[in-house]
Amino acid sequence: STYSPLNLTNLTSFPTTNLQMGDIAIVNGDLYHYDAERGKWLSGAKDLLVFGRRGSTKNQYVNYSAGVLVSNNSGYRLPQNAIIVGMTVQFDGTGTGTVHIRKNDSLTNVASLTVTAALGANDTDMNADVFETDYLQCYVEASSPVADPVILVRIAYTQ
Repeated sequence: STYSPLNLTNLTSFPTTNLQMGDIAIVNGDLYHYDAERGKWLSGAKDLLVFGRRGSTKNQYVNYSAGVLVSNNSGYRLPQNAIIVGMTVQFDGTGTGTVHIRKNDSLTNVASLTVTAALGANDTDMNADVFETDYLQCYVEASSPVADPVILVRIAYTQ
């Protein structure tokens, strides 16, 4: 066929009335779906941010896919407003801790997840707003060192 089976009109702003879970819209050329549980329009595409550190970590920032950097140079700079929708964490070996997502070198936690090393942890129901030009950082808090933390943070873009 030479016709698209679905054709959506490009909008310049998000619909605001009669919203239902699963509604879709093209806004400024990007595809979004409405998430009624979070009460927000989310991008169809999601980014997966990877943070980690080789070796033992205790009360330290871990790196964002760029090697060993100090915290104010280490992080993911957002190209537009976003929401943290999930996080999964694994430590190697024994130990427990809490992984915090922070932004812009602030000590305020945007999102957190408590982890038992042997089991790891996962949360797919996060709803933390972050904004264009913020940079996200990952901090591992533990009473004793944990080994080889790997943190995956899933974000969806919003307007």
